[in-house]
Amino acid sequence: MNTISVNEFSTYRWSFFEDVLQYSKFGYSSMGLWRSKVEDFGQVEAIDLLHEMKMSVSSVHWAGGFTGGEGRSFNSAIEDAKDAIRLASSVTANCLILHPGSRNFHTAANASRLINNALESLVPYASDFDVSLAIEPMCCGSCRQWTFVDDFKQTVELISRHPSQVLGIVLDLFHVGLSQEFADELPNLSDRIKLVQIADKNREIPFEDNRCPLGSGCVPIAHWLTLLSRLGYAGPYEIELHGFDMEGIEYSQMLQDSHRFVDACISNSELMNSGLADTKPKIEFID
Repeated sequence: MNTISVNEFSTYRWSFFEDVLQYSKFGYSSMGLWRSKVEDFGQVEAIDLLHEMKMSVSSVHWAGGFTGGEGRSFNSAIEDAKDAIRLASSVTANCLILHPGSRNFHTAANASRLINNALESLVPYASDFDVSLAIEPMCCGSCRQWTFVDDFKQTVELISRHPSQVLGIVLDLFHVGLSQEFADELPNLSDRIKLVQIADKNREIPFEDNRCPLGSGCVPIAHWLTLLSRLGYAGPYEIELHGFDMEGIEYSQMLQDSHRFVDACISNSELMNSGLADTKPKIEFID
């Protein structure tokens, strides 16, 4: 059964302690961890609080930067990723999100070589700790500092060499929610989907990293959830909202409205897939 989660990036100004208590208050039983907040609070203390509040972990965010764009060496990035894997294991996280890193003046072939070398090292390590790794394709120009992986073909090439139990993808609807290619090919990746992140995109500023309240933008979220339900996706739906359009909205209001919206989409997808409705899920794009 799908759980509704929220990523700590969505409540940037709150502390880890506030996040856990407030998420629980507004009906969330799962959350995506931001490693910086966990470190500020203390890892042991964070694990205890999660256990006390019966809060599961949909994702740990993030590890990567294997191309050196973050200013650290390849070996340093690998050791940091192993730290993140151990954290993900200790909180029984659904997955650890990986951002490969920017091109950083590398050729495409060399950037691919670096991430492939990283995966050769990290996939067996993650398997030993029973942790799933997930790469997040990103398409907007402002995300080039995080990853050079921005399309379906690159994603498949990266993950296909490794077992689906350990390595898959994060489907962030902000980045791929308007991609017909991802929608068409999703059945071929159904066993690789480790996490679905829910976000909406401003119609006026579609290519910047500016997320807007769910249902107010141009991403056909309900259609995606119907498609995912038909494919048998039973993992978490993790809300991630931040950017200019979210700045004037109180976190408490965002949490309440977002939970209600996603819950309604899940109920609608269950109805559509039960045979009570004939509407075929279809990604509807806004020009």
